[in-house]
Amino acid sequence: MSRGKQEWKRLDDPYDQVIFPPDQNVSPGRPNYNEYDFNTDHSLGLGKKLSREVLERIDPGNEFLLKQCEVWMELATIINEGFTALGSKRVTPPFLHFLLSKKVNQLYTLASYSVRDVQYAIFNCGYSISDLYEDCPTAPPGNEPDPVLRRLKAILNLNHPIGDYAVQPCEATFAAQGITMAHYMEGVAYTVGPTGNISIRNSSMLSNFGGEVLCDATVEQIIIENGRAVGVLVRTLFVRPPCSTCATSYCPLIILP
Repeated sequence: MSRGKQEWKRLDDPYDQVIFPPDQNVSPGRPNYNEYDFNTDHSLGLGKKLSREVLERIDPGNEFLLKQCEVWMELATIINEGFTALGSKRVTPPFLHFLLSKKVNQLYTLASYSVRDVQYAIFNCGYSISDLYEDCPTAPPGNEPDPVLRRLKAILNLNHPIGDYAVQPCEATFAAQGITMAHYMEGVAYTVGPTGNISIRNSSMLSNFGGEVLCDATVEQIIIENGRAVGVLVRTLFVRPPCSTCATSYCPLIILP
């Protein structure tokens, strides 16, 4: 979006690590590792490398769980494509919306499920992606009794630094989990300079194309002409001295947060 003006620096591998306390409740013959690394090459094959490495440290040789892990990781790609389709739909003529409706509807369906319920459906009930489009069973209350699934679900919940966004998996929407999973599949990078540079670079790019970015501006009215939005009436606040002014801006394309 910044046309190459914003620089990024990739984090070294492993870019994140999950460490659990010792677990005494481990199935006989299963390993009991406490540390799990996440690397940038886990993006290969829709997370198959991550799935296999994780299972090798939890329940090696379990092909069913490996298959279900791949279902979990593929759902992240579907969520990502759904958000892309949703954004595209907003700038696409209505007569072309049918081309994007399928992916948007899939996004809405998956977004209505919690992270906990999706994990229960995939790993406890063996659901496929097509099954989840039909329904998602509610996970029973209480902790996961299976020690293998308990550790596996915890790792897959935390396979990116955002985790479950400071809420429990039973409250976190799977849409947020999926979009951040997809983002971190390609590794992690941070901005060169303060993160505020992102908005500065993008604002500069928009200005070069004749656009204008209004900050701290309250939209009082959207101006409609012939059934189409052609401008906005905004109230801009000034701190020194404390006062405000109203201004009308006409433009061919309006983007509101």
